[in-house]
Amino acid sequence: MKKTVLVLLFCIAAAIAAFADTAPVTGIGSTIVPLNSDKIEMVTEQITITPMEGQTGRFGAIRDILIQSEFELKNPTDDDIDLETGFPFPDYNEDPNKYEKPISFEVMIDTNRIRTQTSEAQCGEYGLWYTWKTRIPAKQTVRVITRYRIFPSQAHSDSWTEPYTYSKFVMKTGALWKGNIGQAIVKLQYNPRRYDVYRVFPANGQKRYGQRIWTWNNFKPTEDISFEIWGRDTLKDLFNTDKKHADESRVKASTILPPAKDYSPCNAFDGNPATAWAENAVGDGEGEWIWLNLTQTNNKEEERAFCLEQIGIVNGNAKDNSTYRDYNRVRKAILQFDDGSQKIIELHDNMNTQWFDVNPPAKCKSVKLIIKSVYRGLKYNDTCISDILFRGTYASGDRARNEGRE
Repeated sequence: MKKTVLVLLFCIAAAIAAFADTAPVTGIGSTIVPLNSDKIEMVTEQITITPMEGQTGRFGAIRDILIQSEFELKNPTDDDIDLETGFPFPDYNEDPNKYEKPISFEVMIDTNRIRTQTSEAQCGEYGLWYTWKTRIPAKQTVRVITRYRIFPSQAHSDSWTEPYTYSKFVMKTGALWKGNIGQAIVKLQYNPRRYDVYRVFPANGQKRYGQRIWTWNNFKPTEDISFEIWGRDTLKDLFNTDKKHADESRVKASTILPPAKDYSPCNAFDGNPATAWAENAVGDGEGEWIWLNLTQTNNKEEERAFCLEQIGIVNGNAKDNSTYRDYNRVRKAILQFDDGSQKIIELHDNMNTQWFDVNPPAKCKSVKLIIKSVYRGLKYNDTCISDILFRGTYASGDRARNEGRE
């Protein structure tokens, strides 16, 4: 009988989550859920999401993600309430390549650590639930702290190597508490020297160096938070380039300034602005080009194109300011995609990474950058590009569904 009741409890909880229009949790988790009472208010909610640094490899530059949350819950009634609280994670048995159990999970009520129970739901979109009980006296508040670590979502495919991790924090389950939430603050903090964060939703969060911060007051949550994290040192691995030995199946250029090993076109994709590709044509370099194969092939010999959303360029030979001024830099360029479409971009004359939107995103197998005009160098007439960076995805359809846009 006890097992039957427990299964029923989780089925009801899953049904409530579906009623609240909660999307599957991808890679992180969700706001806590009341399982046996609709009388408790959530006064405040503070969440800090921190990618933990690791070695480049199966999980890219991100070892795992640490999520620390603090909730203030209030019992506005005249009676004590024995609250049962749940914390859901996605059904990792349904898709083991995408989901895994949390590495760790702990709960504290005020200053006391609480023992949790785990159960696997027999229905609904959530598979693993952590639950615990709390007595909240009449007219009193309690502070609930959760802390857990989980692997990033895109790190679990044995077939594909992803350049980023996509993560999502479900806010909508907060609508299950009584009334509006008084205040919610969600902070994503990361090392900007190691990571690049983009495709952030909602886009109206406050942006600081190494931080994204969302704040809501007196609200009922209707949307979730999602973002992508790119490990900067994984970009060269993504395109299989080597600055010492150019892979002719991946990277090509119209001409290369000798010695070729010093000015290889692969230098433009190694993530190091101190190395550069330099053309070697007669004249200023107008009409010269650099080309990259963007397709990805897995261990089953399956191929997929890249959905390109942004391209970033570090202009010139950015080894240092003097070297930068000595060589030609690109003023205008044509981005040409394998389907025949193209985009003209105009670059500023500086060593900063300059980002250009590709709108609508281009699903392409290759991209060619053709030099259209240049800024003249003080000593040499060879045009250089230090880095070309790409933002996009190999799984745009999956991401659209995860974001609730399909």
